[in-house]
Amino acid sequence: KRDWNIWTVFFDYKQNQALTDFLQLFKARKKEKIELDHDERNKKIAHGFEKRKNYEAAIKIWKELDKEDETIRVLNTQAEELISEGKYSLAINLWKNIDNEKEAERFTRISAKKLENEKNYDGAMELWNGIKVKEETIRVMKLKAGEREKARDYEAAIEIWEALGEIDEAARARKMKAEMGSVKVAQKIVHGDDVTEIKDSVLNRSNV
Repeated sequence: KRDWNIWTVFFDYKQNQALTDFLQLFKARKKEKIELDHDERNKKIAHGFEKRKNYEAAIKIWKELDKEDETIRVLNTQAEELISEGKYSLAINLWKNIDNEKEAERFTRISAKKLENEKNYDGAMELWNGIKVKEETIRVMKLKAGEREKARDYEAAIEIWEALGEIDEAARARKMKAEMGSVKVAQKIVHGDDVTEIKDSVLNRSNV
């Protein structure tokens, strides 16, 4: 068995304080380095999840790292994919993951406008309803009614106008439908061996 000599080194006060300060600074720097390495490693993992479209896992990591900007970025990406698949309600529900109503409304407004430009009125209305913006929902319903009238789908237009309580507009659409039914009436009249086809908005039976 070997005996070890234990040495005790004494420093003056200033030297002891300097050594203490150095050790505290060393520990702080070491902790920062460990945290930085941990954050960088997790960032890479989060980006990997994003590439594989595992957005929930990526969002969880960004939230743990307290990176709100990155969390919102991934939420936007996931919501855009859901909207492109017609899953509007799921896109809106994503924003319940974070307490940021302002960002949720901003994204939804942009997406709803985009769907309007693509004439996807049903999708746009669902998004507006999701954030409870009634006036925008009504505006899009009117756009859809006008579009149906252009397509001469008067029944659909009438249904929309009545749902909006626009009785005068519903009556106007009915009148247009009735007028369309009276035009281009084809009538074949037989004169002996000859067949004559008359196309007119109103058939004058007195001349037959």
